[in-house]
Amino acid sequence: MLVEHVEQLGRKALEEGGKIDKREIDGLISLIKGMDTIADITRTEEAATKRQIRRDEELREILTQINTRIIELAKELAAEMGQSDSRPAGG
Repeated sequence: MLVEHVEQLGRKALEEGGKIDKREIDGLISLIKGMDTIADITRTEEAATKRQIRRDEELREILTQINTRIIELAKELAAEMGQSDSRPAGG
């Protein structure tokens, strides 16, 4: 769209002896600024998404470590309970 508009403006300028209407230049500048703003927003959103993915991966790793430790503690407790159950009564 922008390229087509610039090409059209260039052809028109050639037809009119190299003159370009200031309003058309201002319109192009506004269009370029708008596209630049959209690009900035997109880059910001992409960066935020990457940060969120990185945080999610870190959280997953931490939760995995916690889960592993819970399982280890449960096995230790079960072993201790099993040992106490195998002792003779009263002894």
